Amino acid sequence: MMAYSESELAKISMEDFWKYAIFDEWGIIIGVKEDAPAEFKEAYEHDKKIEEEAWAKGID
Repeated sequence: MMAYSESELAKISMEDFWKYAIFDEWGIIIGVKEDAPAEFKEAYEHDKKIEEEAWAKGID
């Protein structure tokens, strides 16, 4: 798992983060809203890919 400060989403303003992120019942980001800017969507997809690769290697 990567540190939040190293994620692409960390570069997004907190205002946009709360505006465009979709959260589960535990407050974990699980997606982005359709009207999110391309920069936000790309950051989310990038971080999601890194996370999935870590899980595949057994890193939690």
